[in-house]
Amino acid sequence: MAYTVLDAAKARFPGYDDPAFNVLSRTRLDARLCALLPVSRREDWPNHANYAQGAEDLRAIHAAMLQNAANVTHALAALASGGFSQHASQRHTV
Repeated sequence: MAYTVLDAAKARFPGYDDPAFNVLSRTRLDARLCALLPVSRREDWPNHANYAQGAEDLRAIHAAMLQNAANVTHALAALASGGFSQHASQRHTV
């Protein structure tokens, strides 16, 4: 099974499925989430103790997004060429 953006987010943020935190179901930032976010300037971010881990987490999420896009591209190309089968759809789960 493919590693998805949601898998990356769930691994990094326990409780990601909570409607207050899930970006797919919320309409704005929840007050609880806003309270967790420090007020800072962008220039100060590299000085934060968790900056390196946060950057690595964002890279992992980005890599998962790129892989998902590649899977969709491959599946659409196969579909367009008539070469898409049930077996192929199982290999390219998005």
